[in-house]
Amino acid sequence: GVLSDIVEAIDLHRIRLAFRSFGHPHRFVSLNNLSGSLTARFEQQAVLSDLDKVIKLYWAAL
Repeated sequence: GVLSDIVEAIDLHRIRLAFRSFGHPHRFVSLNNLSGSLTARFEQQAVLSDLDKVIKLYWAAL
């Protein structure tokens, strides 16, 4: 996708995640969606910090 769209998606997923605290039944969905957007940005820019965040988010979703 277009990088600006990916960045916007990341921002929106972070906002949604802020409203889904630990224990929320759909928190894992927000964690997964944010991970997917960060992965898309990593694939375009190869910034390792994005990949590190993806790994942490996936662990949090378990």
